[in-house]
Amino acid sequence: MKTQKTTLVLSVIMSFMLLLITSACGDKSDSAEEKGQQLQEKEKELIESGKQGVEDLAGKINLLTIADIEKVSGVSGIKLVDKGSLPGAGGSLNFALNEKMYAMFVIADMNVYDQWKTGEKYVHEKLSGIGDEAYSAPEGPVQFIVFFRDGSKVGSVSSFVNFDTGDPYLNMKQLSELAKIAVSRM
Repeated sequence: MKTQKTTLVLSVIMSFMLLLITSACGDKSDSAEEKGQQLQEKEKELIESGKQGVEDLAGKINLLTIADIEKVSGVSGIKLVDKGSLPGAGGSLNFALNEKMYAMFVIADMNVYDQWKTGEKYVHEKLSGIGDEAYSAPEGPVQFIVFFRDGSKVGSVSSFVNFDTGDPYLNMKQLSELAKIAVSRM
């Protein structure tokens, strides 16, 4: 059962990341080089707009901080890691514990938000008190993502899975609290 649960969680994370990447890349007719350029331009746009907060930009903006993650989770030793530095570190902000991904914050746009909201078997339930609109995801027995919209500002907070227990490191209450913090700073 634990293996099935872990496999399900990993497949949903991979689907989520694939959805993010494909939505940022543009039309399917684009060449790989054009898609890469579009992705870099999108990231540059987010950085210049002040909405991107990877480690090398930590002095400019932090929609979620190490202190936020540690306070909400009750765990110390969290580190902010660069995008791509660890497996799964594909978010705008990537938090790790003991060299393993722990949590991730993603900045997105309304197109991505609409894809998340209308994705087949993606939304679990609507959440209240987080921005203008928020949802837990994915559908199924375990949720580990909160995605939200406040006006046209869009983001998500997700937890990675503790492979020793098969459960997400952060529960929905903790993810919702982190989402509220991010909304207050957007």
